[in-house]
Amino acid sequence: MLTGIEIQLSEVVWTALFVWFGFGVTSFLYNVLFHPLRAYPGPLAARATIWWKIYIEVIKKESMSDVLFGLHKQFGMYVNSSGLLELTKV
Repeated sequence: MLTGIEIQLSEVVWTALFVWFGFGVTSFLYNVLFHPLRAYPGPLAARATIWWKIYIEVIKKESMSDVLFGLHKQFGMYVNSSGLLELTKV
């Protein structure tokens, strides 16, 4: 048995939250600054995370096809609609 080592639940929870937050910030920065598709235009939220699609369809209750149509009118032929290997073309 381990003696002298006590780990409290709050330490584990705070560590897990710190790691989760750090991963989110790291993936956001990677997608915006270093991802191969960063050169293509599109909304920052769409280029940074896939959660943007969930926000559009679930919270705002808009059709993703209508949103993409509007983005193509705004940004042109190619639109980075999700920083995770997704590029849409008209």
